[in-house]
Amino acid sequence: MADSATSNVSTTKITKPIRGTAVSGRVWKTVQTKRNSSMKAKAIPRGWEKQLEARKQQEIVKRMQFEMKEEIRLAKEEKRKEAEERKKRKEENEKRAEVMQMVSAAKVKRMKKKQLKLLRKVGSDVSGSTVKRRKGGK
Repeated sequence: MADSATSNVSTTKITKPIRGTAVSGRVWKTVQTKRNSSMKAKAIPRGWEKQLEARKQQEIVKRMQFEMKEEIRLAKEEKRKEAEERKKRKEENEKRAEVMQMVSAAKVKRMKKKQLKLLRKVGSDVSGSTVKRRKGGK
């Protein structure tokens, strides 16, 4: 009888403990044994000299990026100033090229919009007629 008891124990299979259904109802989900963070391989610590060298490299890269951005900013600023100067010179040249002309107030009233756009008021004289300046040399 003792033999049958020992043989009975050896033939039984070791099974997983019976587990109830998951609260979510998802029966295909397995029990989580370990966290992913603990399963991840640990990084090999770098030496202090290597860390200092890496910091120096990062500092050099940052400095170069700053210099490049500064160059671009200065170039844009210079370009903007040049465009502003060109515009100013152009306006001055237009003023020099303009022709002064006396136009009476009655004539101004008869003019069409397009003609009025070509004229610019400068001032008026004593007799009441308006002094206009015609754009361009036409």
